[in-house]
Amino acid sequence: MTSQFIEKANVSNSDIEAIKVLKSRTYRIGDSNVLVRYASPGVRGYFYGLNYLTAEEVANLDNPFIAFICGSLDTVVIIPAKFLFKYLPQISRDRNGEYKINIGYDMKLALVGRGNRLDCSPFINNWNSILFPPVIKNEQIKNTAEESLHSVIQGRLIEIGNIRGYQTYCPDKSRQFNERRLDDMTTLKTS
Repeated sequence: MTSQFIEKANVSNSDIEAIKVLKSRTYRIGDSNVLVRYASPGVRGYFYGLNYLTAEEVANLDNPFIAFICGSLDTVVIIPAKFLFKYLPQISRDRNGEYKINIGYDMKLALVGRGNRLDCSPFINNWNSILFPPVIKNEQIKNTAEESLHSVIQGRLIEIGNIRGYQTYCPDKSRQFNERRLDDMTTLKTS
């Protein structure tokens, strides 16, 4: 199913390349980075697992999206990752940190709490969002998969150091981790 997704995305003659984001199926499609997930129809809808480490790494890429293929390419929920990640605290997860993404046949994503659901219909077959993402200004730093992983590791180390009461420092003040500048997370501003 992923190869069919790539073929459909390639109709616009986009430059497509598989990128390494842990063990996920993530692709650079033009100027977007897309994590592709597939689910067969289930009893109540479509179920996807999303590891929190993969989510963090994808979130630190430029123009990140998650494409949830709902049974076939006729229904693909292409949602901006940063939008979805705002709702992650409201999505159930297991003790290993794997988020349980449930999209019902009504195209609503299940959130914690009875009847609490997020309407995904605006994102159905939203191919233009990945093919024509917002333009990144030249002064902004582009994040490759390797740089994203590096930022995630730096951010985690700074968090651990802060929790343990150590003084923390990061020489690269421009990088971000979970929408926060690494420099804002550290306790020391100069080495």
